[in-house]
Amino acid sequence: MPRQASVRSNVRSSASAGASAGSAGSTGRAGSTGRAAMAGPLKVRTVPHVEGNWATFVFVPIQMRQGSLRSDVLAWISKAAQAASKASAPASAPASAPPHASRAWQPVVAPDANGGGGMGLHISLSRTAYLKVFQIQRFMDQLEQRLSHVPRFTVSFEGVSAYVNDEKTRHFVGLDVAHGHEELLQLLQEVDAVLAMFHQQTFYKNPRFHASIAWTEFDKNSNAEDAGVPASFAAMPACLVGMQFAASSLVCKSGDKMRVIELDEA
Repeated sequence: MPRQASVRSNVRSSASAGASAGSAGSTGRAGSTGRAAMAGPLKVRTVPHVEGNWATFVFVPIQMRQGSLRSDVLAWISKAAQAASKASAPASAPASAPPHASRAWQPVVAPDANGGGGMGLHISLSRTAYLKVFQIQRFMDQLEQRLSHVPRFTVSFEGVSAYVNDEKTRHFVGLDVAHGHEELLQLLQEVDAVLAMFHQQTFYKNPRFHASIAWTEFDKNSNAEDAGVPASFAAMPACLVGMQFAASSLVCKSGDKMRVIELDEA
């Protein structure tokens, strides 16, 4: 997706952090396709819309069901984003003025509106793929066929890094995966195989899996290698150190349709 607290040239697609959430509706369950409602990636379109093409993403949702932990992490992200926004405001701006809009940092995650304990924290396993409507069902079926036998596992995080998307429109920060990397590679191998079947671009060759937590606009005139982690995000909160989170499912969203593929409990 490279070095800690530095930009990776092979980061995930521009959809990694955006300005709008998925459409509301009933949650899709394993083995079925439904309307997207659960907390998931926040996406923004950076390629021209083509009639009949549906933006498609595959990711692993990370649940933080402990109320106090979830509140602490959300508070840290919100406070750090505010501080980063103030630090990036033009020097000539008065102290009382809001941060310059184009440099404001926005949290990627938010409390689950459905009360399910989620906060949108996720680990991407695909770039943005574009499927025709008649391909969506078969694409999801292939994913489920290949992935439902994969055992569940846990994930932990070990630090914060900065990234710039492929289009150089977004600069974002994410929590780097520590424990769980090998299991994610196993999932990725299967996801890549399905993407290749549908003539879609596969993921990056040497991925550094992460969960994005905040983003801002990126100045295309800047050098991507100079994009760093704002000071307010530099230290991962103590509440996350050593914590392991269940990775029990994989989600595929295509347009307003979503399928949750439960991993094997064995």
